[in-house]
Amino acid sequence: MTEMSPPQQRTPRVSVVIPVYNGPQLLHQALTSVLAQSWRDFEVVVVDDASTQDIAGVVGGLGDARVHLLRNAVNAGVAASHNRGVEAAAADLIAIMDSDELMHPQRLAQQVDYLDRNPEVAVVGTAYVPLDRVTGAPKRPVYNPLKPQRVRSELLFRCALHRPTVMARAAVLRAFPSDTRYGHAHDYADWVHIADHHSLANLPQVLGTYRKHSTNITSVHRTQTEAHRSVLVREMLLRLGVEPSDEDLRKHIALAAKVYDGERLYADADYLEWASRWLSRLLAANRDASVYPQDALQQTAASVWLALCLRARRRIGPTAVARWAAKGPAGGMLRAAGELLKRQGSRRNWLRVGW
Repeated sequence: MTEMSPPQQRTPRVSVVIPVYNGPQLLHQALTSVLAQSWRDFEVVVVDDASTQDIAGVVGGLGDARVHLLRNAVNAGVAASHNRGVEAAAADLIAIMDSDELMHPQRLAQQVDYLDRNPEVAVVGTAYVPLDRVTGAPKRPVYNPLKPQRVRSELLFRCALHRPTVMARAAVLRAFPSDTRYGHAHDYADWVHIADHHSLANLPQVLGTYRKHSTNITSVHRTQTEAHRSVLVREMLLRLGVEPSDEDLRKHIALAAKVYDGERLYADADYLEWASRWLSRLLAANRDASVYPQDALQQTAASVWLALCLRARRRIGPTAVARWAAKGPAGGMLRAAGELLKRQGSRRNWLRVGW
């Protein structure tokens, strides 16, 4: 373990920033996965958010001079710890990681290569695989939209980058520090605000592992996270010129979260009727406001619509679902969805773009 105060003799190409609060065993496994990277030119900045468990012992026990430790005097939260790590990072590229996640060995190498080949892109994430909370077995990988225009348009519905898989240009992260007003939804807010000025993308490769457990922030602070997400989504809709009712806002968030009123969303005919009108309203509003690329938003709306129809099979049956899908909001949405399916080649690959 080394302290951050002495200047380094050589600047690394990548800084890996890891905020942590307790969980020394998980942190050790996370750091081990970083040290096993095929890309070797990096440093690691661990920001201990006033843990009550032995984080210093984990970092020191690695015996690797590339791993540095900062400790907050008081518990400041993930967003503030992230910002401190970004400010302390020496490299021009910053890889973000959570202390309870794992890096696949090629992650840093592939992201550095992508950003070098695409200088217009400021932030790039990857696909990832979640582990079952109970058994620890790998579940189906989660794929996010790849191209910048699709990433930006899908931010209207959901967080289209998985924060612990992201690599970004340090200058951009410093220009847009995480806003603590959004609490545990700060990462979603980060991408929304950065996307107004820079391009964001994702790689199709699975380069991260998400370990679900009872102390995940999303598990412990679910209610607060949902409240902060609602604030952010309302801001995006208002910017589009759409003032949602509280009910519209809850239904809009459920389109991507697949949870409505605390239960798994299996859409019925009433919900489909609302969604048809709502998606058409968003597309019409964007034609006037020009907040998102219209073609990209049309494709995103088509993906949302088809996914919703598929989830409605349990409530209304496949025949009714086919009628609804054929109806489609905004007339051309089904055609756009069909073109999307055709380009992706199969339903399995269609899911790879995030829906």
